[in-house]
Amino acid sequence: MVCDMASSCSGRVKMKVIQPDFGRRLKRIRLERGLSQAALAHGPLSSSYVSRLECGLRLPSPDMVRHLAERLGVSEDDLLNAEPEEGERKSVLAEAATALSDQDFSTVVALLDPQAPEWPGQGEDEWLWQALWCRAQAQAGLGDKAGRVLTLHALRDLTRESAVRFPHVRLLLELAAAERAAAHLDEARTVAGEAVGLLSEAPVKQPVLLARAMVLLASVETECGLLALAGTRIPRLLELTEQLPDQLRTEVLWTCSTVRVRQGLSDEGMALLTSALEQADPKVDILIWARLRLAAVSLHLRCFGLMTEESRKWLAQATDALAYVGSASHQAELQSVTARVHLLDGRPAEAVTMALAAEESGRLSFQDALRTKLLRARATAESTDSDAGLAVMREVAAEAERVGYLDLAAETWKEIATFLGGTQEGPASAGP
Repeated sequence: MVCDMASSCSGRVKMKVIQPDFGRRLKRIRLERGLSQAALAHGPLSSSYVSRLECGLRLPSPDMVRHLAERLGVSEDDLLNAEPEEGERKSVLAEAATALSDQDFSTVVALLDPQAPEWPGQGEDEWLWQALWCRAQAQAGLGDKAGRVLTLHALRDLTRESAVRFPHVRLLLELAAAERAAAHLDEARTVAGEAVGLLSEAPVKQPVLLARAMVLLASVETECGLLALAGTRIPRLLELTEQLPDQLRTEVLWTCSTVRVRQGLSDEGMALLTSALEQADPKVDILIWARLRLAAVSLHLRCFGLMTEESRKWLAQATDALAYVGSASHQAELQSVTARVHLLDGRPAEAVTMALAAEESGRLSFQDALRTKLLRARATAESTDSDAGLAVMREVAAEAERVGYLDLAAETWKEIATFLGGTQEGPASAGP
């Protein structure tokens, strides 16, 4: 769609309004100024007319171009002339940032797809960094674990090759967490260990980042069954707590509690858990406060194998809070813990239903999904079909061994042996 437009300045040649190019430039400049279509609309303009212009469905009159230029604070030439590639980069990133703030994650991923022919991503390291980081956040929102790992690896490669100084340690922590979520435990341990090493050797100490890195490393080591190694992190983590903000101090105590309980040091683990529960403040971060209560229920069951009045209170508090602030992932965590309580209370059919809902959400971490599958298998074996339940347990044991969750593999083989009346199955190395 093309229209010749006489210049408002005498003696100048006519300029062409070309759609949809004009609409794309109009949208880019509007987004750069942080304006909505409704905010741009004024006087003779309506928001629906702005929308039709940006979609390339209308040609503006000379007076309308002049009016738009004044509203946007640019010259008519700037609004009419073709923009260089840098302008296209800014336009794409502005649109993606807007979509990310609206939690329209699919649009962000589509806009910032490095494989798309029109993606203006070559030759500008700083732009590439921002675009890939934005894409990684959107993939986290979509639960695309594999895609997020690939995007973060691309960022890491860019960091290594570029002269631009990017926040390298923070990227390592994001990558390690993504590898952990995708059940790439060896990779997660390597990357988290690299982050801990860099922070430990840095001339300027950063206790907050170091604590986050050590928490992540200890958590991965625990999942790998390297409990003694994870336990060596605890003294240093507890030393750091005095230098940490309240929320992170709570997370450190929570992690240390989990490691000690997994090591069989229940008294020390529960003492650390009590400190974490006392430290958490719902007025500061109600989500951490609620998730900690879910973790407390799980650790309490692991230590004592029963629900007390106190642990039921924790579960009720977490349920109420997550109804208001929890995401789909947090609801899945709640369903998994509730399924375990149902089984303990002698309601295996309800446990199966709740566990299956958590699994089918697709929002559990890989290890939590395996643990929930094991719980469902136990409930199935108790309620309806022991053979089917045992078959699923064997699947869990094999998968846990394949990805390196040795602690979970041992727990599963022990469960199988219990159901078989004490006959131990599986390789000797996987035993309790």
